[in-house]
Amino acid sequence: MKLYNFYIYHNSFAEQYWVKIQDPVGWNSLGKTINRRMKWHGIFYEYTPKLKFVQDGRLLIQRVYETYGVQAELLLRIDAWDELTRKYVRDFTGRLNLTTYSIDKDYVELNVEPRGLLKTIENREDTKVNLEASVTQNGSALPALSNTTVTLHSKTIIPELAANQLNEDAGEFYSYADQVVTADPIADRKYFLKLNNSSNGTWAFNNRMRVKITGLVSINDDFLVEVVIARRKGDTGVVSQSVTTVINETIPANVYDSGWIDLTILQPSFNPSYSDGLLGDEFYFFFKITYDMSGGGPGRALYLDFDDTADQRLFMQADTSFPTTPATGTLIFETWQRVLRSIADKPNDAIFFSSYYGRTENGYAADGAGSLRLMLTGNKIRELNSKGVTVSLKQLMDFSMAVDGAGIGLERVGTTERVRVEPLTHWYRAQKMMRLTFVKDLQKEVIPELIYSAVKIGYDNKALNEQINNLDEFNVFREYTTPISVVKNSLSLMTDIVTSGYTIEYLRRNREAQTRDTERDDDVICVQLRRGGLSLITDKNQDFTVLTGILDAPTVYNAKLSPARCLKRNGRLIGAGLQKNRTESLRFNFAPANAEMQSRLTGESVNTIENASPVISTLDKPLFLAEKYTFKAVLTREQWKYLNTTDPDAPNNVWQYIEFSDTDQNFTKGYLLKATPRPDSLEGEFELIRANV
Repeated sequence: MKLYNFYIYHNSFAEQYWVKIQDPVGWNSLGKTINRRMKWHGIFYEYTPKLKFVQDGRLLIQRVYETYGVQAELLLRIDAWDELTRKYVRDFTGRLNLTTYSIDKDYVELNVEPRGLLKTIENREDTKVNLEASVTQNGSALPALSNTTVTLHSKTIIPELAANQLNEDAGEFYSYADQVVTADPIADRKYFLKLNNSSNGTWAFNNRMRVKITGLVSINDDFLVEVVIARRKGDTGVVSQSVTTVINETIPANVYDSGWIDLTILQPSFNPSYSDGLLGDEFYFFFKITYDMSGGGPGRALYLDFDDTADQRLFMQADTSFPTTPATGTLIFETWQRVLRSIADKPNDAIFFSSYYGRTENGYAADGAGSLRLMLTGNKIRELNSKGVTVSLKQLMDFSMAVDGAGIGLERVGTTERVRVEPLTHWYRAQKMMRLTFVKDLQKEVIPELIYSAVKIGYDNKALNEQINNLDEFNVFREYTTPISVVKNSLSLMTDIVTSGYTIEYLRRNREAQTRDTERDDDVICVQLRRGGLSLITDKNQDFTVLTGILDAPTVYNAKLSPARCLKRNGRLIGAGLQKNRTESLRFNFAPANAEMQSRLTGESVNTIENASPVISTLDKPLFLAEKYTFKAVLTREQWKYLNTTDPDAPNNVWQYIEFSDTDQNFTKGYLLKATPRPDSLEGEFELIRANV
């Protein structure tokens, strides 16, 4: 029985059917290559790039070329014999590239290009997809998008407002009463701070101010210095008469005009509310100087100078909150599904599968560990809903690999081909596919590409552009050095999808500025959610028994997605070249912001410390080691069937390990990296990566 049958198709063929042709020349010597792409970890089937067609195949291809030219859509189909079902099943469909056409008296020769999800992923991974678009990239109608609306909680932030004139001479002081009642206080006698958003909070002031008081006449008595604050509401332009004393200190007369004086600032009870409409309000500071006139002159010409060193500034700050706000986005499963349907032009196909990102609503038995995540943008957080979430397949792949230590591959279940995203344990299974004895030409070599001297993991610096509490933000990146010094090879596991809680809060508090863009409006942002009864709610600190080193842990966002936790999940990859260094550590080198956070989830026995240098053995165990074996072996047809089986539920499939030996004992285990079958002899050339099972 032949292993393969070959067919070609063009829409000009009579009755629109596939025409069976003679086997192309070159197929037996080159054929199909089975490749694991280590960037994604999935296994893909690729075919020889060029074939020679003879007899009927040559004549049909020549006719199509001469009639329709190089743009003709001429397809090649290969059906493989299934030893178990005793039937031929479709194994490959590709396009014959007529721009590579050449012909002589015996052959037509041209390239074969894959036509399927693999080619789609390769060609369109950078294509930006608007999730709310109603058609695919090729114009086919898409079903309505399933979106989710959640309530975003308030993340406590500490805004700081600094007065803008403290390095100037305060000038001669007129009556405080004369200043505060004017519609616009005298410009050279006011110091003001302007709120750029609304928030709740108890505001505090810096606790010292260094001043020098001078005048035209001397005074012999003590005098009292007070600093009072008045608020002018941004919507009325009227100065409020409510004032708060923030300095109330008696200055002895004998230090008058003699040098700098440190004034201690009191902590007033000042609790503005967002319901008061603070956006755009200005707060004015006025200085009152009073003293007993009995011992001196008129006492009117007094001046106040501020020390202009960096720490001598008047500012106020507060732990602030903001009302909860709604936001609408797309959950991560639907995001993956929508992007793939759009770029593959398969609007209704079950093109995506992931038990890790799938939920019960998607037909899975349980919610996957990474399933309750909302993908949205700054526009969605600010409720500027004119723009949809726009994301590329590459962004999603980078996020899944960096955050979850996941791999991406293709599976065929029955006649359905689908993209699957799962942790690496799915792609490297601790189960035996087959055993091969007396393999030939066995060699072993190191895979230097899997030996890392440095690791960079986490999120880029977008979270640090808002200049609000940057030093407290933990969801940035971390840099580590491994014990390896004989190679220079850095592993980068980075994503540009934002998980910063401060970015989320910054955007929420800028929702009033409907006509003003921010730098974050189009960024893709991920928010970790949880089940809350019948709805989804934001995930904060509910599952943590320890969460320290950050401001106000009960209002945190995305603590489960911290870089140190991403590092641990990626231990399955990082440790591949560090098997002899398991008792040594990854040395923490750098983080651009907060690396002081420590966390422990319920059920964990130790804290995850963001600035720790973890012992390599505490990371998730590597599934494979940085060693490659090459050999030749003769397989049965049933064993070749296993190598062509990507159905994860099949008893034997390509994700499992192979046992092999050049004798019939002392077997080594390895996962498939590459296999090149020889259909005429059932012999193949193999490359395996050493399995760590």
